[in-house]
Amino acid sequence: MKRTHSLPQEDSFKVFAGKQNRASVTILVVDPGEARFLDDLKGLLGQCSLVHHREHQAAWKLFLTNSVDLVLLDHTSRYPCFQLLSQCKMSKPSIPVIVMTNQGSETIAVKAFRLGARDYFTKPLQLDKLQLALGNILGACQAAESSSSALSVDSLELAFQHIHSHFKSPLSLGQVAETAGMSVSSLVRGFKKKTTLTFVDYINCLRLSHACKLIKESKLSLLEIALTSGFNNQSHFNRVFKKIYGLTPGEYRRATTGKK
Repeated sequence: MKRTHSLPQEDSFKVFAGKQNRASVTILVVDPGEARFLDDLKGLLGQCSLVHHREHQAAWKLFLTNSVDLVLLDHTSRYPCFQLLSQCKMSKPSIPVIVMTNQGSETIAVKAFRLGARDYFTKPLQLDKLQLALGNILGACQAAESSSSALSVDSLELAFQHIHSHFKSPLSLGQVAETAGMSVSSLVRGFKKKTTLTFVDYINCLRLSHACKLIKESKLSLLEIALTSGFNNQSHFNRVFKKIYGLTPGEYRRATTGKK
């Protein structure tokens, strides 16, 4: 049986405002080095649980199977971050990722931001600035969560509501646009601006998230899970799952449950 990855137990910390229902805000730090800055950062962020992984694949599995609020992702020439950054943003687009590197360049920064990084820092880190960025990002995420129910329902919001209610069924841009009272071109622009993902990628993320829950918690076959989650067939499900998670659904089930 393969061992599944679980978050290590940390000291009891105070939490960011709005996170009282969680034991702690969890920041996943992916850095192949010693990450000596972590002790100092933990001193500044006593309200957070910092979890450090040196190996990308282990960090990726942990990110998939646990609750993480933010990712600090290191970039080096030997261990480039771009594939893991892309996987994180495709699978859980709402989780902010900050890139750190001692090879700072405009090219690296541009690529990181295009792939969805929320911020970018060069080493040696200026911890006071990193602390401020972390607080601002997590605070903004919490504010968005707490105020989402109070937002006025505009056309784009109607589109998202329809997608979240019907992602297990066949969906098309035209159908969603008509439901929301928008043109297709307006929906495409608004969708890309709000999520940084395409319409198809966003729906696939919803379907895969639902499928992952069923894989871990149900006894359904992978075919049943594929169809229940909104995929037309198991072949397409397997292909999309492997593209996003780097594992087949069967490999994911074995990694998270130890079952075939």
